[in-house]
Amino acid sequence: MEICPGDYIKELLIHHKAVSLPTVGGFIAQDQSAQLDEGLGKLTPPSKKIIFTPNLAIDDGLLVNYMMKKFGLSHEEATDVLISYCQDVNHALNNKEFFAFKGIGRIYKDFEGKIKFLPDHSNLNEDAFGLPDLDFSPMAQESTAVQEAHLPKEALTTLTPDAKSAIADSEITAIPWWQQNLKWIGLITAFLLLIVYLGYSTVKKDHLAESNALNPSQERTNISPQVTKNEMQVKAEEELPEGDGTDENAVNTDEPTISPTQKVAIIAIGKFGNKDNVRRLVKRIFDEGYNPYQEDLGKLTRVGIQFAYEEESEVYETLKRVRKIFAPDAEILKK
Repeated sequence: MEICPGDYIKELLIHHKAVSLPTVGGFIAQDQSAQLDEGLGKLTPPSKKIIFTPNLAIDDGLLVNYMMKKFGLSHEEATDVLISYCQDVNHALNNKEFFAFKGIGRIYKDFEGKIKFLPDHSNLNEDAFGLPDLDFSPMAQESTAVQEAHLPKEALTTLTPDAKSAIADSEITAIPWWQQNLKWIGLITAFLLLIVYLGYSTVKKDHLAESNALNPSQERTNISPQVTKNEMQVKAEEELPEGDGTDENAVNTDEPTISPTQKVAIIAIGKFGNKDNVRRLVKRIFDEGYNPYQEDLGKLTRVGIQFAYEEESEVYETLKRVRKIFAPDAEILKK
């Protein structure tokens, strides 16, 4: 015969305040008085609230004694049954499984490894067995005019002013629930509006940061880029007309001519996985008067500018302009 100690915890909690499982924890029954919820219109009878705590992972002897009396087991046999049962509980919890106790609830381990308890809605209070929750609603009395309409004419003529005043004072009008809870409705509405506003601001900020390097601002569309003396020299060399192919010493206009005293610097603007974004940024760099730089990084393409310089200060001046025109997080890749 298979014995399940967990099936008897509910019965023990009716007569005891706590029942423990060695190496697992314990269940505690807390008495609760009747509850009246005017907002929901519900009356809850007295009950016992069941909570679980891992601090009672000891053998209090209740389950062992219960099984000894119920099944005629020896103390050693009942203890072995309880230990085996607790091992099964711990095994289920360590495997991230729920473990149910009949008429009590379920326990499980959360992501932090702490045991959580989901109670069943069963009432263990002996004095309240079988008592259901009672629903109620406000009752409205008829107005004075309606009450007088129901009275015989002879009675109306005999009513004194004090009697009519008493009828008027007894009039009760039911107040809708939303009028009784205007304060809470206002607070909840304000909280939801705040969440929507914060979510919209976050999405908008991320969208602007992503498209900052691709869409020039209105202020920059009609402003010519500032270029250093060396950059003007490079641009001038690029604009030289091509030779007729007969001069062996003709300057190659495909790349800027760099003198021995000059160096080449590269400023990275961003990395993109969309080829259309790369093409748009390269075109924009050309339109701003800079020489584009591209580097294949596998699924991404690094885009920036490259230019010749003589003094290191020219690099940092160019970096300031690039950050202002293209992206505030542009950085020096090579100098």
